[in-house]
Amino acid sequence: MSAEKPAIFEHNNGGEDEGAHRFELPAVIGILPVRNAVLYPGTVTPLAIGREKSKNLLAETIANETIIGLVTQHDPNTDRPEFKDIYTVGTAATVLKVIKMPQGSIHVVVHGLVRFKIVEPVETQPYLKAKVSLIEDQTKMTKTLQAMMVSVRQAANRVITLSPNVPEEAAVLLENIENPSPLADFLAANLSITIDEKQKLLEEADAAKRLKKMSVVLANQLEVLELSHKIQGKVKESVDKNQREYFLQEQLKAIQSELGQENHRSEELKELAENIKKAQMPKKVEDESLRELGRLGKIPPASPEYSVIRTYLDWVCELPWAIQTEDRLDIKKGEQILNHDHYDLKKVKKRILEFLAVRKLNPEGKS
Repeated sequence: MSAEKPAIFEHNNGGEDEGAHRFELPAVIGILPVRNAVLYPGTVTPLAIGREKSKNLLAETIANETIIGLVTQHDPNTDRPEFKDIYTVGTAATVLKVIKMPQGSIHVVVHGLVRFKIVEPVETQPYLKAKVSLIEDQTKMTKTLQAMMVSVRQAANRVITLSPNVPEEAAVLLENIENPSPLADFLAANLSITIDEKQKLLEEADAAKRLKKMSVVLANQLEVLELSHKIQGKVKESVDKNQREYFLQEQLKAIQSELGQENHRSEELKELAENIKKAQMPKKVEDESLRELGRLGKIPPASPEYSVIRTYLDWVCELPWAIQTEDRLDIKKGEQILNHDHYDLKKVKKRILEFLAVRKLNPEGKS
């Protein structure tokens, strides 16, 4: 294999006044397949290394201080990924730190440098190695892009404010990113989006297009977070109200106990509960009566509502739910009783007699 001249690129995460860091991207680099993660240029990411090929690549990378290529797998469950099992676009990175674990696995911290594309596979043993080409940033700064950066930064700051698990340092770091490409990569690395969406953003060389996609993602997340924040506020208000009511009820019980009213009221509620059970009322009526009895126990006796509920419960308990009498359907006898007991009311009396007549003709009718 003939040696090729390395590609030269400039990498700048901050403002335009900062000195650009120059790196050399070798024409051929080792490829490290990554599960369930997409690494972006400018980001620092911890990774767990457990596969044999990955360990071989890491050992050579550390020994020679070379750059490795991190590429995401299509299927995270693939244990022995080949070139067909990974995407063609990844991120070149350097290894910052290596931690060997007692179980045999290795944890590394890597720093993403630049996008690259796999041009041609070179080797698969002892690890994946491929010929790569640099993906250069195609962004051209315009007033529209500057306005989009301001809008995206404001939305991101709002998301950081509403997100409980995001550290405050993220907002400070966000304000210090002045170039569109690092800003888009920072947001893509930290927002909750799918691996496929992260990979599409990695493959997009134009930072303006990436920021446009980020603005849509931020708008959706911001809407969800604001709605969640609103719901949590309502729940908190409800909890505070319930706690306040409970506290006041306990105070009221203590006051009634000091005044000697508690025992009398407890006996009164107990007597009402026994009357409800003795009335043998239908299940729905009994449930409603017990619900009203519970409300009665929470209302101060001085409240007007107390007497209303108490009267209702007394009336319900006195109704003859379980008492039945034999129907007397003698029309003439009924007419004599109505005329004797009630003056005038001819239409009402006629309607009652019609009802008795129908019941006499059809005793099983339910109307």
